Amino acid sequence: MKQKFILVDTNIFIQQLETGFKDLDYDLKPVKKLLNLLNDNKAKLLLPEIVRLEYKRIFNEKKKELSSEFDKIKTSATIKSSKSKKEIDQEIDKILEEKNRDQKEFNDVVEKLFSHKNREDIPLNNEIIVESYMYAVTEEKPYKKILVRADEAQPLIAHTIQPDCLIIESCHYFLKNLDNYLFLISTNDKDYFNEEGSDLDSNIKKTFKTTNIYKTLAELLNKEFNAKLPIKKEPKEKKPGQVIESSVVSSSASASKSASQKK
Repeated sequence: MKQKFILVDTNIFIQQLETGFKDLDYDLKPVKKLLNLLNDNKAKLLLPEIVRLEYKRIFNEKKKELSSEFDKIKTSATIKSSKSKKEIDQEIDKILEEKNRDQKEFNDVVEKLFSHKNREDIPLNNEIIVESYMYAVTEEKPYKKILVRADEAQPLIAHTIQPDCLIIESCHYFLKNLDNYLFLISTNDKDYFNEEGSDLDSNIKKTFKTTNIYKTLAELLNKEFNAKLPIKKEPKEKKPGQVIESSVVSSSASASKSASQKK
């Protein structure tokens, strides 16, 4: 029987923070199920150092961003009555406290995954860094072309080491001497997929012996472990901060309505 190794890309964890936890139970189910699988020794979590570092940085950024958005709403509210303003501010603070609790609960589960006995830490080293740079040189996926100068005659592309390349090469470094394994990837980053978006890009695929890729963690767990988790339709792609913004505006409206009902 093949040993199953799971890679959860940073964006899979972070997309839960982006939703503002409209349904915390739904958001927590896949990560809790993954934790149960590790507890039951049914799989191992591959944890490249870059994933741990990215998650910690972005999680802290999202916490600050959330607090900042709520502060903006409080300072921009144009209400003449000081009593009404105070009531609305109090309601907004309650909503922020609830969202902070949701973030903490989610982060607590992620931290359990990151410290689990069945996770495999993959520290960065010189070999991983050099091989990751080769993706930039060859401009092959998961490398993403970044134009520094969009000149039709002579475009300038930044050939830098990117996190996705470090993630793939970290997993390759760990798995390259193993034979009987199944490598499972959960990511919604299009740079991992072929042009049709239906399968792993061929350049990445040839790096590993046996690999399956899924756009959500729930889909991975359902297909590979018969988890029977609910699947929501993929939302349309939104600009960074757009989801949090709409969530905060909605929360503000609820707070205003609640305060007016108290009068």
